[in-house]
Amino acid sequence: MVTKFLTIPTFWKYWLIYMFMLGIFYIIGLISAYNNGPYPFRKLKNYTLLVPKAKFINRVKEWCKQNMEHPKYHKYYPIVEVKYYKTKKVSGDYCSSNQIIRIFVNNHQTIEELIDTCIHEYVHYIQMPFQTNQVEYNKFNKTRGNHKNPYEIEARERAAFYTPKCIKDLKRLGYIS
Repeated sequence: MVTKFLTIPTFWKYWLIYMFMLGIFYIIGLISAYNNGPYPFRKLKNYTLLVPKAKFINRVKEWCKQNMEHPKYHKYYPIVEVKYYKTKKVSGDYCSSNQIIRIFVNNHQTIEELIDTCIHEYVHYIQMPFQTNQVEYNKFNKTRGNHKNPYEIEARERAAFYTPKCIKDLKRLGYIS
């Protein structure tokens, strides 16, 4: 019985097929990651901002105050800081100890993403009236990771729910077109 060894041309043929399949899986992974954002399988509309970014973000905060429930244990509404530099990790954040929401405006590709981030951070403000809530949030981040943190899950869901309503109102008020 004669044993057949893999010839050089056959090796390269299988190597190319293997690399091609890896490329296909990589592209599928990219598409999947893209579609797991705040608006899966939905094309974002291209809105135009008609006011300065800082004024717009503060208007979104006012919209949240008027259209979302009143925070039970907060004496004051949060301060919103608008940052124009880009960060690699976040598009916005909330600090419960001094009740400051920071929005990194240049990290957003669309107006819809910017509104979603503003509402998301406002939800964190509602969720964390006490420092113990912030400690619990940090514990969940360490043990479960950011994506499975119940605070983050709720903030993502509520932002996805309220963003279209906010867009509709801001468009009617002339802040976007």
